[in-house]
Amino acid sequence: MPTSFIWLYMEPFIMFLVLGYGVGALIEDVEGVSYFKFIAPGFVLATLMHISFNETGLGVYKKIKDRNFFNVLALTPITKSDIIIGEIAWGAIKGILSTLFILIFSFLIGLSGIYSVIFGLIIICLCSFVFSAMGMMVCSFSKDSNFLILFQAFVLLPMYFLSGAFFPIEILPKTLFLVSLIFPLTHAIMAYKSLILGQIESTIFIHFAVLFIYGFLFYNVSMVKMNKILKLNYKT
Repeated sequence: MPTSFIWLYMEPFIMFLVLGYGVGALIEDVEGVSYFKFIAPGFVLATLMHISFNETGLGVYKKIKDRNFFNVLALTPITKSDIIIGEIAWGAIKGILSTLFILIFSFLIGLSGIYSVIFGLIIICLCSFVFSAMGMMVCSFSKDSNFLILFQAFVLLPMYFLSGAFFPIEILPKTLFLVSLIFPLTHAIMAYKSLILGQIESTIFIHFAVLFIYGFLFYNVSMVKMNKILKLNYKT
């Protein structure tokens, strides 16, 4: 457990330093701010997306295939819905934890102010829930591990790079720009950047609305599908 938490903190933190100090040294500014400050909000959200999704997507899939996990739970009074909610909550919490070093470091070196960090936590918590629920939903549709791998390759990876975390999405070709607007990560990054850069506009409510809709959809589909799957593994 301690080793997994060291990896959880250090890998994204080191990548953040490499991009900020390495690539950032080669770029004067982006949208009127340093490249380091530009990528900070996007990198935080992209990192927690991967952590939250994998915790429920891959994590719960392994538990379903193992079956021992559910055999043990069959001896307890908890319900199937409790299990699903608990797994989604843990995936969200682990995603939030993965960003702590980056958030603290960003504040200490002046990339973000205390108020943007506090209000940014709202977006971080919401985003973690959305992607944890997404992972659970994808897991519920997975007949084998290949489905999860394909989803990561054709959905998660494009979302990681085409949501404005590393460059403005406005420079994308029109087709890719429209595709990027479908991604929940794009709206999360836009909302977070508006807080970090102090450019809060009415569109931030649209971004929040999109995240709430995705979260509601992923959560409810997960509850319905996973309840059916868990019925095959144990009875309450």
